[in-house]
Amino acid sequence: MVIEDDYPQANDLTLALELQGNDVVGPFPGLEGGLKALTSNDVEAAVLDIRIGEDTVYEVADSLTGSRVPFMFVTGSIGANTRSFSRGALPAGAIQSKEMTVALAITVTEHARRH
Repeated sequence: MVIEDDYPQANDLTLALELQGNDVVGPFPGLEGGLKALTSNDVEAAVLDIRIGEDTVYEVADSLTGSRVPFMFVTGSIGANTRSFSRGALPAGAIQSKEMTVALAITVTEHARRH
């Protein structure tokens, strides 16, 4: 699953995950679509932008944590608060380039395949 409100970043993440052989749920530019997708799709891992417009993606992260689905926060906001998601979250990262996007997507894919 990809939740990202910046279209170029969402597209890069989605393509990188698909190139790794994943079926991607999304990308979703808002929380509502992501939350609905969790109830109707088998999500094995997720990449979540922390800030979606004026909202944060923490409600989705809480749901993923409760379902024991690994996820990774990504953000363009330096110093963004990732709260404490020690059970589900992979290391947070700030996306600065297409190469970073690909690296993050591969990390999530590999983690999901191991678990």
